[in-house]
Amino acid sequence: MADFDWRISIADVQTAGPFSTFDGVDRTIVWLEGPAMTLTVAGARSELARYVPFSFDGGVPTSCSIPGGPTRDLNVMTRRGRVHADVEVLRPTVPVPLAGDGVLLLVVLRGSVTVLAGDGTGTSLAVSDALQDDRATDSTVQGDGMVAVIRLGG
Repeated sequence: MADFDWRISIADVQTAGPFSTFDGVDRTIVWLEGPAMTLTVAGARSELARYVPFSFDGGVPTSCSIPGGPTRDLNVMTRRGRVHADVEVLRPTVPVPLAGDGVLLLVVLRGSVTVLAGDGTGTSLAVSDALQDDRATDSTVQGDGMVAVIRLGG
C-alpha cells in the first residue's frame, strides 16, 4: 500500500470500527447503500449523505458507525503531492460533457449510463462498471443512473 499514487474501490462495510490510516493520502468516500453511515474524523462526527462525496485526510484517526447494519461505499484514495482527485456524482439525464485534464474515471453507482465519444461510438455501463476515458475532451455521459466522475490530476 505504500507505493500507490491512486486507488479506487467499492467496499462493503459489515461492522463499525476504525479505518486503516494512510499517512500522506487524501480520501474521498461516497456512501452508496445501506441504512446510514457516520464517520468520525479526528474527533469530528459527520453523517454522510447518500451519493455525496466526503473528503478527509487518510492519515488521521477515523472510525465508522453503521447503526442500522451493513453499508457499501465508493473509496477514492490519492497520494498527496503526486495526485489530486475531484469526485463528483451525477445523474446525467441529459448529455453531460466530460472535458478535463488528467485521468478520467467513471464508476456507475446505480442504473446505467452510456459514454459517447466525439466520433459517435458509445460504451454502455451498468452498476459497478468502471471506465477510464482517455478521450474525455470530446465525450459525454448520459443515462438513467448515478455515476461517479473521478478526475485525477497532478
